[in-house]
Amino acid sequence: MYCQNKNNFNLNPVLTISDKEKLKAKTIIEKMGLNVDEKFIMLCLSGKWQAKKWPLENWIELIKKLSFQKIVLLWGPAMKKMSDI
Repeated sequence: MYCQNKNNFNLNPVLTISDKEKLKAKTIIEKMGLNVDEKFIMLCLSGKWQAKKWPLENWIELIKKLSFQKIVLLWGPAMKKMSDI
């Protein structure tokens, strides 16, 4: 998104998801034992590049602040254990 000035900034981005993608997500969510109608926060802990990796202490602080919500932790295939964060 390109912004010429502060009055031209879109604060309402739209994410378009196909029916096929929705069905795939629903299947995965249900396999995880979650209800698709329930609200939850998903956090992806892995990063492919070192610059994208967040220190474990930051994740812990964020999760504590969000502890009133249901949280689902995600990671990529390269991340074998939590110490890979």
